[in-house]
Amino acid sequence: MEFYNEKVLRRRNVIWQQNHEEDDSAVYSDRLWQWDSEKYDRCCMGVWGNRGQMFYDRKPEEIQRFLSLYLGKEVVLTQIKQEQNASSGYDYWLFCYRER
Repeated sequence: MEFYNEKVLRRRNVIWQQNHEEDDSAVYSDRLWQWDSEKYDRCCMGVWGNRGQMFYDRKPEEIQRFLSLYLGKEVVLTQIKQEQNASSGYDYWLFCYRER
């Protein structure tokens, strides 16, 4: 898996943050689906009961649970950023987290 830790990405479009630190791990929502769409769908179904790829109305506590399921370890969500794919126009999210 490819994870990102680029400081410049962490300063724009923050929509939620709690105890965020610069060295937290980060992962893009669309990459999670690309890496393993079946696992992504299973985890979404387990948390929300659907396979949606949009996170507009999803609560941080739910996203934290989703990430823990997907990553196979307990994590603490520290920041959510919303971005837009320049070529497709679709939104995606950057989730920053750390292991418990």
